[in-house]
Amino acid sequence: MPTITNCVEIVMKGTLNETAGLKNCWNVFHYRLVAGTMDAFGQLLGDFESKVYSFALAQLSADFVLNQMLARLLDDATQQYVTVTTAGNPGGIALPRLPGDLAIVTPMQAAQRGKQYRGRKHWRGVPSASVLKDELTAGAETAWLAVAVKLQGQFTSVTGTYQPCVVAKTLSQLKSNPTTIIASDVTSVLVNKTIGTFRRSKEKTQR
Repeated sequence: MPTITNCVEIVMKGTLNETAGLKNCWNVFHYRLVAGTMDAFGQLLGDFESKVYSFALAQLSADFVLNQMLARLLDDATQQYVTVTTAGNPGGIALPRLPGDLAIVTPMQAAQRGKQYRGRKHWRGVPSASVLKDELTAGAETAWLAVAVKLQGQFTSVTGTYQPCVVAKTLSQLKSNPTTIIASDVTSVLVNKTIGTFRRSKEKTQR
């Protein structure tokens, strides 16, 4: 099993404006340092947002707003998240949008085979303009394929370069030191043309 070190967990937290109130939404990413030295997490988060995440945000509804970015080093089980609060960055496409339990799904494939090394991101706040019936339009699919390129590639901050990876949480030991991080580098990110579901976030019936 591939063991890695210098693995950063990045959490991007936002809200989706539902009828009953704001719903929390987040995506978790893992990157390992492959060159240089580890950046200060405030700098790292800013560069990840501008060089990777912003391309996805531009394809989401303006009803979704990015509020916080968090990072911590998985190598140290005692380390707390470093939090950066944003100015409230909205998605780039105007209303209307699809219901909040629907999402654009980007599966991630890793070098190591097996279900422990499969990842996927659910992007809620799907603009109506991006969908025809139950699939992405041709233009939206092209835009999300460009996002996928950003998600699968390395990015460089000030002092370090980072490779996306899939952490096998069931195989890793992350609760106490010394930690053991089992992970595999991301080799490709796909885009599901069919709109997916996120049932845990289905809004309660309003009467």
